Amino acid sequence: QDSRLFNAEARFEWYFARDQRFSVSGFFKKIDNPIETFITLNSDNFVTSFANAPKANLYGAEAEVQKYFDMADWSDGAFFATRRVIAIANYTFTKSKLKVGADDTVSVFGASSTLATDYFRSGASLTGQSDHLVNLQFGLEDTEKLSQQTLILSYASKRVTSRGLANQDQPDVYEHPGVNLDFVVRQGVDILDRQFDVKLEARNLLGNKYKETQTNGTNMVIYNQYRYGTTFNFSIATTF
Repeated sequence: QDSRLFNAEARFEWYFARDQRFSVSGFFKKIDNPIETFITLNSDNFVTSFANAPKANLYGAEAEVQKYFDMADWSDGAFFATRRVIAIANYTFTKSKLKVGADDTVSVFGASSTLATDYFRSGASLTGQSDHLVNLQFGLEDTEKLSQQTLILSYASKRVTSRGLANQDQPDVYEHPGVNLDFVVRQGVDILDRQFDVKLEARNLLGNKYKETQTNGTNMVIYNQYRYGTTFNFSIATTF
């Protein structure tokens, strides 16, 4: 079933200079029938499936600041005259909790039990939800033409990817996203009186590993483990 959400948010924004801002917000979400991923053991094979948990609450806060620094103030060189440094920082804290009562029911394909407590633990965090998210951007840009070079650093704390069955005392499966670093370049190029947008992306410069684990504090099961390679994407676009 589709989930139904009630959302409430309060936000303060301060634009202290042109294109520069500071904002802080708090938010709350009440979710009916949140869609959760869970795993079952079928003939010695783990199977991933989906079901609606009864309810969930989610709340948190976010802060962001965007600031420019004119490079013309640092040097009289022609290269710096129209360029500026951009710095953007964003932090989001989120807490989520499933709400499962003793009499709540759930519909799971091919399962005989309809008790929600057999599948979900009250108070557990939602799947796919990290408590902490951090995004940092540092870059150079030209104020008179398209020319941008940006480093993007992001961090996400561990999060549940699949729910272990409560009636079998299975721990949840966690992913550890960690830190990721990207580099993006955009450059405007004039060819035959037409401007082209040339874009180069270098993703996952740190070569992050993907790892999903399930542990009870003594033993650990590794579901997926592999290392991402750095990828490069190149594109050219224009408007006709």
